[in-house]
Amino acid sequence: MIANVERAYVGYLERGRRNPTIATLDRLAAALDVHISQLFAKPAEGTPRPEPLRPGRRKAS
Repeated sequence: MIANVERAYVGYLERGRRNPTIATLDRLAAALDVHISQLFAKPAEGTPRPEPLRPGRRKAS
């Protein structure tokens, strides 16, 4: 959890079931190494949708 955000919560965000705080968005942007404004950018026309994460827990490293 690089962003210190639970995976389940990120899933809720992806499905539009929760509204994140600015602080959460800032942590997610930092973990993705992008400026927070990129989280609000509209994808270019024809850009394919990202594949969803597979279900289940991530394997420990």
